[in-house]
Amino acid sequence: MPLDSVVSEVLNIYEMYDYYIDGAGFNKQNFFELLESTINDSDSLEDFKKLIDETENLKVTAFRANLGEGSAVLIVIISKDHINMIAFSNIYDPSSIQTGPFRKDKFERWFKSLLN
Repeated sequence: MPLDSVVSEVLNIYEMYDYYIDGAGFNKQNFFELLESTINDSDSLEDFKKLIDETENLKVTAFRANLGEGSAVLIVIISKDHINMIAFSNIYDPSSIQTGPFRKDKFERWFKSLLN
């Protein structure tokens, strides 16, 4: 899907959820360390690490999960050297940022900067 479509889809997700968490700014090694500390399924982890490690051009992927109290969507932006993540949910977390129509333009500009 073209990057312009990615922005549009992420903005649709932004409107569906009350909060997001900014997980931007990982290099690949730091991201792998985070994955290894949180995921127990070594086969899935190795496949995902291989996908990330082999990425040369920008890729954006999304995962949806049911957290028991509601759903969450994780957006992962993979470039040659960096990983950026955004997690959307309706469940409040102390590190979450509230979404809303008055913040949408600022969020859109920030999200587009992650795609460069």
